[in-house]
Order: sequence, then C-alpha cells, then structure tokens
Amino acid sequence: MKIVIAIAALAVLAVLAVIGASTVQGSENLLRDHDGDGCSAGRESLRNSDIPAGWWVYPYFEEGQGIERYGGNRTDGAPFFGNDRYDYFDTNRDGTIDLSNDVLGVINNYTPGGYSGNPVALNGVGFLRDFDRGGIQGTAQWHRDGPDSVIDLSNDILGIIQQNGHTCIQQLPWISTTPKDTSLWFTKGLGAFEFLLEAPVLITEENDGCTVTEPIICFQSLNFYKVSYREVVIVNGGQPDWVFAHELCHALQHDAVIRSFGPNALFDVWVWTPEGLEYQIEAATVVEGGVFVEGGEYVGFIVEDWAQACAMWLTRNAELETTAPVRYTSMTDAMFDLFFDIHGHN
Repeated sequence: MKIVIAIAALAVLAVLAVIGASTVQGSENLLRDHDGDGCSAGRESLRNSDIPAGWWVYPYFEEGQGIERYGGNRTDGAPFFGNDRYDYFDTNRDGTIDLSNDVLGVINNYTPGGYSGNPVALNGVGFLRDFDRGGIQGTAQWHRDGPDSVIDLSNDILGIIQQNGHTCIQQLPWISTTPKDTSLWFTKGLGAFEFLLEAPVLITEENDGCTVTEPIICFQSLNFYKVSYREVVIVNGGQPDWVFAHELCHALQHDAVIRSFGPNALFDVWVWTPEGLEYQIEAATVVEGGVFVEGGEYVGFIVEDWAQACAMWLTRNAELETTAPVRYTSMTDAMFDLFFDIHGHN
C-alpha cells in the first residue's frame, strides 16, 4: 500500500512539475523561433487586432491592418517542420527582411532554369534553398510553400520585395520606455506620420484659427501649417482625416526643405528639393479629378498640389488611385523613398 501511495505521490509531483514548467516556459516560448525562419513565436502570433486604436502601421493606412510589418499574421509551428518556416522570407535569419541582404540576395541568386540538390548560393552566402520559395498558400502572399528548386520572378523576387522592411526585432512603435508628450504629437488616427515626420508637430484644434505658440498668428477661417513653430492649426474639430493629413503633409515638405537647404531656408524652396522637382516632372502638370485643393481638380500651386496628393494617398489611397492615377503612382514612389531615407531598409 505504501508503495502505491508513494508512486501516486510521485506522479502528482511530476504533474505539478510539468504544470510549473509550462507556466514558466509560456513566456519563454514566445521568444523562441520554433520554426527557424528568423522570427519569434511571439511576433508571428501577433494579429491586426493587437494594433492599438488610433495606430496605423506603415505602409497601411487604415486602422487594424499591417501587423505583418512587425512579423505578425504568420504561424510559428513545429521546429523546422512544414511550411510554417517559409512564411518569413529572412534569408540570413537576422530578424529583418531588408534590401541589401535579402532582396538583393534573391535577385543575385536568380535561377529561373532551376537547380538540383542543395548547392551553395551563387553569391557564396548560404545555400540556394535559403533564397527559394514556392507558391502562395492561403490568402496572404507571405504564406508560401517551401523551396521548389526554381528562383524566379513571380514566387521569389516579387515575393521577397513584398516583404521588404518586415522586421521581427524592431520595437513595436506603440511600445516605448519613454512616454511621448502627446501635446507635441497627434491623436487623430494618423499613425503613419509617426514613421514619416522627422520631428514632432504640435496640433491646435477647435480654436479661432490662431496659433497657440508665441507670437500669435491667426488666419481665422483657414487651416494652416506654421513653419517656424512646426504647428498645425485646424479651425474646427470634426473635419475629415485628409484635412489633418494635408497640413501634416506640409510638415513633410518642411522636413524636405531642411534636408536640402538647412533649417533657416524659406518653405517655398520646397519646389527645388529632389521631392519637389520629381513631382513637377511626373505629375504636377497633369489634370486629374478627385477631392482636391482648388476647384475640384489638381494642377495649380505645386506645393498645395503635392500636399493634397500626399493627404489622399495617406488617408484615401484607393480613391486617389482611381481618380488620379498619375499622382497616385508618383506619390507611392515618393512615400516609399521618404520612408527608406529616414529609416533605412530595416
């Protein structure tokens, strides 16, 4: 009888030990990369619903989209087993899908005629299989089959370009050890500007059309961006999101002026910045319809034209693509260039 009781006691202790271990390991498991693709279980298990209200994740411009930018909307399955390890195209397993290592790595190992076995990569880094993915599985373009022994345009080059900039090691933007001074930022759901502006912008809303910084400047019925104070003034609350975005886009133009001509340059020289010159060549003289600044159509004051195309691209992307495709294409290139100029390719 004592032996039976002893065995039962040991069994209970064993169960408790397992329960205790699983409790301890629960958080540790989230930090582990079970499928060996370069992204932890915790990041891959993130879903769009984990994005806090009021945040957009670049380059998505609707709330509750884009957590895959930080490794989410993926699956971290059994160790090195199945297709789970092929949903994060990080060729060197450093945690970030970037241009220099990953995108160019796939391009430099372009093998449309196929290969056999597991040969060393053409660029001498790793193996060809590291740069190879099969077809799409499911609805997301990053959920893919394993290597199909062909490194081509459709599955591999385009597949990794669409994941360029995804990272599992960069801190989530809404998690910070240093609280932000919200009076110097904005809470209008325009989280994309968090990634694009190079310095905070003060937003003054629902007032008499005057700045709150000294000395007081007023335009009464007009919304405006005051360059010297880096302040956006919105006369009345409850205006459409693109109204806020338009003025914040002027702040982006201000950043471009500072980059090109220094902090003391006049705002109007934006037209001579690389961004301004490129826009003049690509889009500024083309008449297109839509929700625009002057008279219901683009073509006019180039600075305002760009700001409104920027605002529409950030807040009503699909509408801009339909009503003003030339500006949509130009602004898409400009925004991605801007993002990478500020943040590099990680």
